[in-house]
Amino acid sequence: MKALTIFSCLATLANAAAVNLQGEAPLVVKIEQVGNSELKASITNTGNEALKVLKAGSILDSSPIEKVKVSQGANKVPFSGIRLYIHTADLQDEAFQVIGAKETIEVQWDAAQLHDLSAGGAFSISAEGSLRYAEQGSNQIAGQVVYGSNVIHAKVDGAQAAKVHNAFHEAQKAKRIVIQSDCSSSQKTVVNAALGVAKTYAQNAQAAASAGTKLQEYFKSTSTTTKNTVVDVFNKIATSVANSGTSGSAKLYCTDVADACTDGVVAYTSPGTSNEFVSSPPS
Repeated sequence: MKALTIFSCLATLANAAAVNLQGEAPLVVKIEQVGNSELKASITNTGNEALKVLKAGSILDSSPIEKVKVSQGANKVPFSGIRLYIHTADLQDEAFQVIGAKETIEVQWDAAQLHDLSAGGAFSISAEGSLRYAEQGSNQIAGQVVYGSNVIHAKVDGAQAAKVHNAFHEAQKAKRIVIQSDCSSSQKTVVNAALGVAKTYAQNAQAAASAGTKLQEYFKSTSTTTKNTVVDVFNKIATSVANSGTSGSAKLYCTDVADACTDGVVAYTSPGTSNEFVSSPPS
């Protein structure tokens, strides 16, 4: 991963889900259940030209990111993986997957790893998101293709799903115990500078939200409830980054404890499990 003022990404992570992306090319995503809790996604480029898409942070990413929405009845099943912040400059060819015209590619993963399906029974599952793409012969992001899949109604054995879920998180926990979170002296210098920038960004965002600036654009509402929620989130971010590394509860790692540092990934956080985020400042 690249060393930048990466902690400013927290503000991006906080409002990214609210942005309404505009699709620029045809893409069809179909998901199906495989076995008990595994899912397979078929991604078809229905256009007449090849599509060169960025894998990091997308449904093509092998990292434990949120690829599907899962619900049981009216209740959403929480996601317990990681959130990535993607830096799209200086990407290498390996960061992309080319989907030819009319070509279908498939990816498969186990939904039980990142969603607690131990209740068993029927779950509604769908995939929605976007794929960033570059023009052929270039690694510069040119746009994004938005997709929404079919909804499947999966019947899951809860006990079996629980074993998958627990095994995955125990493996992650064991890895974190082995790998130390201490940063080197030079890394701490970079981290402390980045935390200062992140605090300023969060405070500025909090002030903007309090004034109602761009609430409609980013959060689709200017209600008092929305304003208070956004202000509270940015306040928590400012407080968290101010305390990180000293007395705060957030844990910062300079090592890739989740094996998620593929090309283009600058940092990630684990919102569904604990107050942890990972960066890669220089040694």
